[in-house]
Amino acid sequence: MAKRRRKRLTAKQRTRRRALFSILFIAIITIGVHLVKNNLVTIKDIRVQGNKKVSREEILKRGRVDLGGKLYKQDAQAIEAKIEAIPYIKDAKVKRSIRGILSIQVQERSPVAQLNFRDHYVNVDQDLRILEKTMQFQPDYIKINGLTIKNLQMGSYILLNDK
Repeated sequence: MAKRRRKRLTAKQRTRRRALFSILFIAIITIGVHLVKNNLVTIKDIRVQGNKKVSREEILKRGRVDLGGKLYKQDAQAIEAKIEAIPYIKDAKVKRSIRGILSIQVQERSPVAQLNFRDHYVNVDQDLRILEKTMQFQPDYIKINGLTIKNLQMGSYILLNDK
């Protein structure tokens, strides 16, 4: 049996092969990233953490997030801004996973004071942001009296300027 002899490659041929391999490798990685970013990965699971007062459904409704949507077409900063527009939400962070998991981590505000407003009460947090109107008197909250509010909107601040 005759042995086959391997032909040794010249330095120029080795350099060309390495360059071709590098270009092919980069092309495959680029195509893979492009497919993942553009419509390949759908939202399979949505995880909401840190919410007690605000329901999961309210957070998803305000953030306009649905199962089956395209994961990387979702603008994380826009979703965070929409969720933070909920009066009880102080901070929201959105993270995406290549496995199709969208995680939303929220930090809620907690009421610390109560303002007597006409025939009901208004709960506010430490930044004097209006959280909710209620008919229940909370004896453990700080009472704010003698303050008049012209526009009572949930999520707005009682004091808008330094005066």
